[in-house]
Amino acid sequence: MKTSKKLFSGLLTLAIIGSMGVASVSAADTIGSVTGNDGDVKDLVQMQAEVVNVDGSQVTFKDIQTGQEYEAGFGPSWFTKTYEVGEQITLEGVETVADNDHGHNFQVMKVDDTVLREAFEGGPAWAGARGEGKGQGGEGKGMGQGEGKGQKGSGDCDNLDQ
Repeated sequence: MKTSKKLFSGLLTLAIIGSMGVASVSAADTIGSVTGNDGDVKDLVQMQAEVVNVDGSQVTFKDIQTGQEYEAGFGPSWFTKTYEVGEQITLEGVETVADNDHGHNFQVMKVDDTVLREAFEGGPAWAGARGEGKGQGGEGKGMGQGEGKGQKGSGDCDNLDQ
């Protein structure tokens, strides 16, 4: 009888310690909440991440703590910067579902010290006040497209359907 009580006590202790370990390894730290256009409240999170792949402004990154991969649009390099595979970054944003046009599963609001969006589901900072790009780029109006000469500044990356 004493053996079974000790065994039960030991298993219970392991279960508690194990659950504490799982709880301490989260995908990101919740730092607040945001409200989507549909009124749905979502967690605003911050994470330390590593860049896994870069395809223009589309960046795949993984949470350093968990290894969970995400994909998001970081905006045109003239606004943010050019990211390199293996680079470590601090992100703030909202996890989303990837059933949008770009397949993104994270809406980035801030990368390191660069604010990409002031509001979740709001227009990107590089788009300007009226949705007209203010960077260098080809002709065009709309989110993330600049007017002028030089490199086209596309950045129409949104998870607005989330």
